Amino acid sequence: MKHRIEFINEQNILPVNGKLKLMLSSAITKALARFSCPPAGVTVTFVDNEQIRNINREQRNIDKETDVLSFPLLDAHEGILPKISVADTDDGYVALGDIVLSAEKAYAQAIEYGHSPAREFAFLTVHSALHLLGFDHMQPDEQKKMRAMEEEVLSSMGLTRKD
Repeated sequence: MKHRIEFINEQNILPVNGKLKLMLSSAITKALARFSCPPAGVTVTFVDNEQIRNINREQRNIDKETDVLSFPLLDAHEGILPKISVADTDDGYVALGDIVLSAEKAYAQAIEYGHSPAREFAFLTVHSALHLLGFDHMQPDEQKKMRAMEEEVLSSMGLTRKD
């Protein structure tokens, strides 16, 4: 299924190139493909640690940097979206939500966890896409379910824990 994935780069610490955008588009598409998701619109914004800390403080009242934030626009629950027809949209895409990713934090975590930056960026993007679909990880069973889906998508992209 074709989705509209837009990228906005609001940081200048790490380059955001076409290869990264293509990989993250694939990650989102593969995550959404697991569910009956109509053509969806997702925006991915790259920020630095200071910017994501400010957003985290303003939106969640947590005054610390984080790696990724998800801002769903639909009231989805575990991959079940409300009944929305693309005919009801202005552009043929259901606005699913926004992903805000700290490129700085993602790169640091890749080093910390001992895998490639590609894997960390893809992991955070899939994680956030699942949040847009109404998944959460507050309870152990929810976390286990999310981790399994994340690893399935990453494995399908050739990004294993060793990468």
